[in-house]
This record gives sequence, structure tokens and C-alpha cells, in this order.
Amino acid sequence: MPILRHIEIKHFRAIDHLSWHVKPGLNCIIGPGDSGKSTVLDAIELVLTERQNARFSDADFHNLDVSEPIEITATFGELPPRI
Repeated sequence: MPILRHIEIKHFRAIDHLSWHVKPGLNCIIGPGDSGKSTVLDAIELVLTERQNARFSDADFHNLDVSEPIEITATFGELPPRI
């Protein structure tokens, strides 16, 4: 089973820049409302879901600044052998 090792998010919704080295085992995202917890989960979903075209609106850009691109990078480990 693939395991998320690292995720980096730039200019996505409430997150200007996040670099998170995910620890083995259970990880919890804790914080007050509107602090970006769901944004982190949405970013992980975007990199895990096979999509032909991901649609973004101006509201998906950090501070509505569409001049900076949204970047989501994920590193996975323990990938299954290719069949």
C-alpha cells in the first residue's frame, strides 16, 4: 500500500506554503476553523485522484492572487510492484 511521505502545497486556498514530512503511523491535523485543515486533505485528494482536468476558481488561489500558480507535490513510498 502506498504511503504518503511528504506533501508540499503552495498558493492553494488558505495555504501560502506548507511543507509537511508525514511521520509513519497515525497523523492528526488539528486547528481552529478556517485554518486550512480541509485544504490539506483536498490537496492530497487532488494528487491521489486520477483526473483529466482539475477545475480551479479564483477562490482556490491564495489571497485570490491568480498570478502565482497553485503547486501541489506529493512523495509516496512503499509502492506496490508494477504488474
